[in-house]
Amino acid sequence: MRGGGYSIASLKRQILRIIPSYTLIYLMEIVFLFLNGETQNLGWKHIILFYIIGGKGPGGYYVPVMIQLFLIMPFLVSFVCKCPAKGLFSVFIANLLFELLVKSVPFHPEIYRLFIGRYLFLLAMGVFLRTIKGKKIPMRYLSISFTIGILYICVTNYFLLPDPNGLYSWSFFKYWQMTAFPVAFYLFPFMYFLLEKLSGVQVKTWFGSIMQRIGSRTWHIYGVQMFYFLIVYEVYGVKYDLQRIPLVCEFFVSFFLCISGGFLLYHLENWVRGILAAHLER
Repeated sequence: MRGGGYSIASLKRQILRIIPSYTLIYLMEIVFLFLNGETQNLGWKHIILFYIIGGKGPGGYYVPVMIQLFLIMPFLVSFVCKCPAKGLFSVFIANLLFELLVKSVPFHPEIYRLFIGRYLFLLAMGVFLRTIKGKKIPMRYLSISFTIGILYICVTNYFLLPDPNGLYSWSFFKYWQMTAFPVAFYLFPFMYFLLEKLSGVQVKTWFGSIMQRIGSRTWHIYGVQMFYFLIVYEVYGVKYDLQRIPLVCEFFVSFFLCISGGFLLYHLENWVRGILAAHLER
């Protein structure tokens, strides 16, 4: 099946690129929780469920969202590329309708966080910028976009507060309204200028080489972050009151361990893939 750059083979490649390392990290999470006696709600059914929804660690929503991204991105690209301005506006309306649906019907926050629907407009903006690459956007449009975004951020973060239940009953957005899709208007001008000024720029130094290597291992670094912050904040953070550690020290320790752990996971996965490939060729 093909259409708009979509193929079953490419979808399979993309999913197989992220599932092995995620599966390893998830197994490490489960083993760690069992060894530390954190076995509440960890029967077989829960283990399977947690695997589907992205694991036990913080940021697990990213895994199911990524799989949804692989599924819809070819169609989103095809739709926006045909008519960039109208396509972007149509996705904006679609995102509004999605949020209206969430607010109108019973929609559990743990389900909402797993849906890519809340990122549609942000993704479409990225496609739009890529499509019009090389074309100038008038400054007045960029200023309007920035103003809308910054006003939304200021109002929701500094002037309006959730109700006693932690919900934003007064807002159009039911959940996570501080990071809802209008924030994309704030990001749009910055992304436009970065793509315009830095697109194609190569930093041919040791620093550029390091950043390139980190960039090629971001998925593995993210997986290690999930495991690391599960250990530090949700288990040992409570047991040993790690909040006492100075924030600067905490940042550098976390940064070093997650980056180095991500590199290790990357090479470990490639080593295992190499062994499996060699056995399959026999």
